[in-house]
Amino acid sequence: GIGRDGRARRGDADADRKGKALPVDLRGDARRMNDPNAPPESVSLWKIIAGANADEREALLLGFVQFFCVLASYYLLRPVRDQFSAAVGSTNLWQFWAGTFVITLLLTPVFGAMVARWPREKFIPVTYGFFIVCLVAFLPAFVAQDRIGTRVMGIVFYVWLSVFNLFVVSVFWSFMADVFDARQARRLFPAVSVGGTLGAIFGPLVATVLSINGLLLAAVALLLVAMACTWRLRSEERRVGKE
Repeated sequence: GIGRDGRARRGDADADRKGKALPVDLRGDARRMNDPNAPPESVSLWKIIAGANADEREALLLGFVQFFCVLASYYLLRPVRDQFSAAVGSTNLWQFWAGTFVITLLLTPVFGAMVARWPREKFIPVTYGFFIVCLVAFLPAFVAQDRIGTRVMGIVFYVWLSVFNLFVVSVFWSFMADVFDARQARRLFPAVSVGGTLGAIFGPLVATVLSINGLLLAAVALLLVAMACTWRLRSEERRVGKE
């Protein structure tokens, strides 16, 4: 009896060691149960670098591109804002900051009400569309800058760009929280953030070679790409295997 118990205990220990050495792939097991002839899934470069499973790759890439476009569009325009603040002078910067504070304070409850009432697939394109319309409206405004006045134009653009940066980034991350669950977010959000970092590098580099009108149009193009990523991610969300 003692020998049999010892062998049983040793067999259990061997099974435990095997279980630790070979982690169980529940998704792979499920696929093989449905298709016994399916080979086990190999560890891909996506999995090693970004931690993405096969059904998460397209959504991860779209999120990466969308965040790249969002931050690149902001950093394209920030040199224009800085030029206005330099032209107005440091003693008048309080007007820029006060205007940003007041407008943000007024728009935050409106933004919250829209988020609560509208589904993401409608709210996000509307938000991006609003800022695209504003960018197009700035084209003739910059042409008429001498008649409008540098100070007025500077305050308006400074406040607008600050509000733009706040809301487009907030909308993006709230959308990502809808697409991925908490466990996926811990694995995938670092890779998505890299897209934003590259966009923050790309924007200032391009800003050195474009005119103001070129910067505005480039920002419009980037926001259109971000909007297209949103629509694609909405359809892709149903196929992302949440854990």
